[in-house]
Amino acid sequence: SANIVEAANSLSAKLQALDVMSYRNVVLVGHSMGGLVAMRALISNPDLRAKAPLVVFYATPAEGAEIANVASLFLSNQALKDMNWADRNTFLQGLLQDWSAMRPRPRISCGYEVLKTKSVKVVTWTSGTRICIDDPAAAPIGGSDHITIVKPDRAQHDSIIVMVNAINRFVLADPKARLETPDFRQENGKYVYTLRGAKGQARIYNASRAKAHYYIKDISDESLYIV
Repeated sequence: SANIVEAANSLSAKLQALDVMSYRNVVLVGHSMGGLVAMRALISNPDLRAKAPLVVFYATPAEGAEIANVASLFLSNQALKDMNWADRNTFLQGLLQDWSAMRPRPRISCGYEVLKTKSVKVVTWTSGTRICIDDPAAAPIGGSDHITIVKPDRAQHDSIIVMVNAINRFVLADPKARLETPDFRQENGKYVYTLRGAKGQARIYNASRAKAHYYIKDISDESLYIV
């Protein structure tokens, strides 16, 4: 009966209580409304966002679901109202805007249902792939309806393959922090930058999602101003 914001707050609290936040990386996997809950939790929780290189969504209705529009007419459940079609749903509109503006933002991988559930396509392809911009294409989960999409019966099930490929690509392939210094050169074991005018650039940035701490020492001129 909780709405999506309440469920997201509960998720953040449970991750903290269960010591999940002590891990270096956290991958959130969400099904249906669970994907919207994960999005809201990441938007609201910068500590979780910093640890989440990836989210995997299965049939998450980013643009709403027809079945929610119908069910909300009969059931007094705010979560159903939160999943009405986005064109008349200010909650989903705000969620998508907040997600687009969020930095850093996890990579996204998605799977979508291909069969109807009791004669209804619960989450359409358009809604289920709305925010899946990191994969070349969201993946169909073969032979699945809205329920069986997250009930794999074998290791090579499409839903497992989607998740494993995404973790390999976006988490395990880039496990360490990498400092890039494109404007510096190495000289006698040190990184040296030659100032060229008052507006010269000396960029140092982290090229991966892992946290990194670095220090600038041995400044050659005490009057040199570093921003």
